[in-house]
Amino acid sequence: MLIGAQGLTARDPDRLLLRVADTIYGGSFSSRLTRNIREDKGYTYHPFSYTVANRLSGVCLTSEDVRNEVTGPSLKETFFELKRISTEPPSAQEMEQAKRYLIGNTALDLQSRTEVAALLGSYWINGQPSNYLTTEMAEIQKPRRRKLHRPQLNILLLTG
Repeated sequence: MLIGAQGLTARDPDRLLLRVADTIYGGSFSSRLTRNIREDKGYTYHPFSYTVANRLSGVCLTSEDVRNEVTGPSLKETFFELKRISTEPPSAQEMEQAKRYLIGNTALDLQSRTEVAALLGSYWINGQPSNYLTTEMAEIQKPRRRKLHRPQLNILLLTG
């Protein structure tokens, strides 16, 4: 099952807030979505979400491999978690875990020259300065909670 929604562009000032929110929602193994439909309900082994931000467009995606008999209940819980991330502020622990996860994964990703080149290339394509990583990591670490007010267009793709 794949659920998609319009995301933010690479230069949108709220993009980094969306990355933190996505990490809390479903973008890490300790996410709300994983706790709900994997650990609590056993609907799927590895649900995940991620965001892609390009120069002119962006997308937010949630992916789940679920059995036919639990597709409906899993979808219901996924929409519950999507609503919850937009209405229930994350706890201080969730915020800290998300920030550490994003910073730690970035450090791991940059162990390879290929990843460094890909990152610099994306900065160039998106019109960002080559030192944008410093800004990005500083922004992620800022302690703030703010509601993102963005219209959502959800697209649901079910195959089976």
